[in-house]
Amino acid sequence: MALIDDLKERLKAGAERALDRVTESAAFNQLKDRYQNFSPLMQKLFIGGTIFVVLALLLSVPMTSFLGSTDDVGKFEEQRDLIRDMFKLQQDTQNTAGLVPAPAMDALILRINSDLKNAQLLPEQIKGVTTDAPPANLPKEHIDGALRVALGKLNLRQVVDIGYQITAISPALKMTDMSIEANLQDGHYFDVVYKVVSLKVPSVLPMGGGEEETPSKGNKKSPAKPKAKAIDE
Repeated sequence: MALIDDLKERLKAGAERALDRVTESAAFNQLKDRYQNFSPLMQKLFIGGTIFVVLALLLSVPMTSFLGSTDDVGKFEEQRDLIRDMFKLQQDTQNTAGLVPAPAMDALILRINSDLKNAQLLPEQIKGVTTDAPPANLPKEHIDGALRVALGKLNLRQVVDIGYQITAISPALKMTDMSIEANLQDGHYFDVVYKVVSLKVPSVLPMGGGEEETPSKGNKKSPAKPKAKAIDE
């Protein structure tokens, strides 16, 4: 308590010295003389204007920060919507002809991890490539598996390129969801979670594998002629 009381006394003494310097300054005395020469109405206007200027200076710092953060949020949402629209356009224009089954889940995880290393991502940026539960709104009988790819501190170009590389591994891979959030440490980068499903592609069996060939109409085999009986001499 003694320390707090001593600190209060020091602050009070410092404030009094500062006030004395201001009141003893020539500028303050000139302003005081002008104020006293004002009419009562002008004195009220002067006091009101002074209070307004002080309040404006006090509120300028938080208002500047608030407006700046609002602008950053707007830019982030605009970039997020742009990325989602780009992925949707890529998926809509992707040719699904000649659809072949995607690799197995273990092979897919190894392939994606290899692609992420080739993209020169740092180990701390790769948060995990794991299997995931398929979306509830998709029929499970048509889903072969699902993956969750979590990455951190990506720039806008990396978000687009890596998402395209994942879906380009196989036409049977489809991106069902992508969540983008601003990185907490640096708002210029993004934390992204890609959710991908592998479609179950039915395999087509080769026709006529073990079946007997049916002769065509124009290629019928003639029945074997019976052998002539030997004539007894």
